[in-house]
Amino acid sequence: MSRHLQPCHVGLAATRGSRIQLSRRVLLTRSQQRGRSNGCGFRTFGTGAQAEGDSRLLFTRRMRRQGGIAPQDTEQDAIPAPLIQHQVLRRHPERVFVLPGLLGSTDNWVPAARKLSEDLPERDFFLVDQRNHGKSFHDDENSYASMVGDLHRLAFASRGNGDSGGTGGHWKSHGGRLLQKVALIGHSLGGKTSMRFALQYPELVSRLVVVDISPRTFPGAYFVLLLSHLLATPKELAAKGRAGVEEWMVDGSSEENLLKKNRNFLEMAFELETSNGQTSAACDAFLADCGKELEKLQRDLKTDKHFRAFLLKNLATAKGDGGASWRPNLRALLRNYRPHFASGFEDAELASLLPEVENEEKLEALKNLPVLVVRGGESQYVRLGTDVERFRKLFPQVQVETVEGAGHWPHATHTKEVVNFIRKFFEN
Repeated sequence: MSRHLQPCHVGLAATRGSRIQLSRRVLLTRSQQRGRSNGCGFRTFGTGAQAEGDSRLLFTRRMRRQGGIAPQDTEQDAIPAPLIQHQVLRRHPERVFVLPGLLGSTDNWVPAARKLSEDLPERDFFLVDQRNHGKSFHDDENSYASMVGDLHRLAFASRGNGDSGGTGGHWKSHGGRLLQKVALIGHSLGGKTSMRFALQYPELVSRLVVVDISPRTFPGAYFVLLLSHLLATPKELAAKGRAGVEEWMVDGSSEENLLKKNRNFLEMAFELETSNGQTSAACDAFLADCGKELEKLQRDLKTDKHFRAFLLKNLATAKGDGGASWRPNLRALLRNYRPHFASGFEDAELASLLPEVENEEKLEALKNLPVLVVRGGESQYVRLGTDVERFRKLFPQVQVETVEGAGHWPHATHTKEVVNFIRKFFEN
């Protein structure tokens, strides 16, 4: 059973008689049903402190009445996993799920998604917080399989009753149920989740956009050091709020802190890969070989105010004393980073991900799936040549666009260029 550290929120939207009805609709009070606007055209609703067991059971019952139970939901397993947080704009035949990267949240994509929703008015854009991020639920399990499962449940839950839209070939029969295809846009960690979803369910995906990440394995030292440093934020500085946490990022990012004082947190990164007695040795080997990544992290924390601002968006500030706490489940992210997030799609694993030869529908869907890769020209996450070939082996219809001068977050630093690439891709 999932272990929750904060309530799971779900999004609802209504436009002129067409509603997207998600898991806890019947539990909301009248004031909650009216919702609250976040000032950018999105409306989000929360369940507050409703009883977890009751709300999750109601989700299952409601989905049964609507005929939309995911294949893994059975009579024996009446209470499914909770739904990941998302925001939705309007209601149209084609849905687009947008998945931010590690330590990202739906807020990071609002400017780009708002412009895309204006340029592509016949589509709904869902901004999705993956598990352990943003306002979504916390859980110790954070493998790609679990994130793909979350996305699959959301694909069923967010389709409403299936009585609006459905033209243009976006609706597919799946296990006797009508399921609307989804388009996926994923950045970094969200890009890997999106790729894996497309490999597992190609017949459910209309098109795929991957932003600045490739299917290969990454060393991961940079983010292991970063996550452990954020976890080690001293309580007295967190009590000062945003200013205190930023002080820790800048002044606390010494080699002494990052490599020694943060040691207890660093060892969390090796717990899932090692047996008893080996964790410390694995951490020692890691620290002996992370010099360049250490220097880069120190430089970024000290000199890059945009990077710090991105990280600080993950803070939740207490109303009373103004103290701050981290909204993401940093412990789970750190423990899962090396064994899961940093991993690539190796040949042995691909055998289990790719459709079997006899499944002609899946093979045909994967062969013809339109895929766009948007890479930052100054980023090293998608290399022209080797990485593009990796993409082509998985997705034969891939096309690659480069945002010159952009780093790993092109949608934030070069929003106009990224939006133009994605808009043209959807219009073709």
